[in-house]
Amino acid sequence: MPKRRAVHAVFREQLASERFTCLVFEEEGTVKGLLNLRIEAQLHHRRRTAQITELIVAPPYRDHGIGTQLFREAVRTAEAYDCERIELETSLWRKKAHSFYERMGMVPDHYFFTMNLK
Repeated sequence: MPKRRAVHAVFREQLASERFTCLVFEEEGTVKGLLNLRIEAQLHHRRRTAQITELIVAPPYRDHGIGTQLFREAVRTAEAYDCERIELETSLWRKKAHSFYERMGMVPDHYFFTMNLK
């Protein structure tokens, strides 16, 4: 399956799930950013956890407060779902993103390990 079709299939699946919320920042018919939020119960937390799975602002619109607005709306959404915390993963090399998340009040708290499978 071509990558674009695969992304569309996953996105349709997420839209149909109550566990996912997709926040879209749109102005004058142009999508400038989006944030995907997954809400789930985890055994090691008393209440639900919200995880930002994607936060994307199109390059021409970065540094205009769009990411901040999306992030704040994600926090409000997580609070509405009675989540205990909001988490995200980001690549080690994304230093600018790390600074943004720290400005939003997040703190580095975990190591995230990966292993590619076939």
